[in-house]
Amino acid sequence: MLDDVLAKLRAALERDDLAAAITVIDSLQPADQADLVEELSDADQIAILSQLTPPDSADLLEEMEDEDAAALAELLPPVDLAGILDEMEADEAADVLGDLPPERAAEALREMEEPGDVITLLQYPDDTAGGLMTPAVVTLRRDWRAREAVRELRRLGPDADSAYYLYVTDKGGVLQGVVGLRDLVVALPETTIEALMDPNVVSVPVLADQEICARTLSRYGFLVLPVVDEGNRLVGVITADDLIEVAEDEATEDMYRMVGIRGEERVFGPLFPSVIKRLPWLAVNMATLFVAITVVNAFEAVIAGTVALATFLPLVSGEGGNAGSQTSTVIVRGMAMGEVTVRN
Repeated sequence: MLDDVLAKLRAALERDDLAAAITVIDSLQPADQADLVEELSDADQIAILSQLTPPDSADLLEEMEDEDAAALAELLPPVDLAGILDEMEADEAADVLGDLPPERAAEALREMEEPGDVITLLQYPDDTAGGLMTPAVVTLRRDWRAREAVRELRRLGPDADSAYYLYVTDKGGVLQGVVGLRDLVVALPETTIEALMDPNVVSVPVLADQEICARTLSRYGFLVLPVVDEGNRLVGVITADDLIEVAEDEATEDMYRMVGIRGEERVFGPLFPSVIKRLPWLAVNMATLFVAITVVNAFEAVIAGTVALATFLPLVSGEGGNAGSQTSTVIVRGMAMGEVTVRN
């Protein structure tokens, strides 16, 4: 289906009919838009983006692969890029800027209207809770009434997009409890937040690895995970959609590890980086093969004396390879699930 749409999009661009191209783009969801735009040339990508509003451009950039989004962002003038970044979620904007050259990122930050949250997130590594979180959190006070909390939600309006759970903090921002949105809505107006909240809050440290965050969310079945600093102060939340991407990335990383590839590699990626990523383990494999050849040579006289033994060499080699693949698969999965640790 998308192949046909891509053909229509390219045909419109070849005719220099941007209006028709935008009609095609507007008929799709942002995720599908991103898939199509990633297939276009740099010039066509810029042409498409120039016809979209900043909010629509932000949705598109958020759905693109990190490398493709950064490559497209680098082509934009700082003022145009800043306008798009202002419309993006802070964590998504930080991801884009983090993949840009420092001087280009600094230029875009200077042009942004409200770069504060983005600058905060850029302080944390991408693969930590701090790098994944959004600082936009709905917080309540334990002495509030339910009606006051609902009023606060109405005041925040669209900014309360992650308000599946409402977190209770003190004046210093220390996390004290959590209230479910449903519990708040059905509560009597004069019910106190303290009576509604659960004081046993599951949270993750701001520097926790993204894999730990994904496991925690999966273990407890949450939609949102609060992030705290060393003083247990609430600094942000991670939403489930962000951690779905993390789970995909971690699964990909584990698959690459299983076959000895370092880092991320794409099917149509450049040749030289691909060679660099594969070469170390290929060299190790070559060394072990020479060891195997040496062992076979050591028993050359035995094999020559009993020729029938030579017919078993492919069998032994094949079964050894199969058993090795099975074992490595089980071990890598165990490592990914936390079942195999350094102690083992």
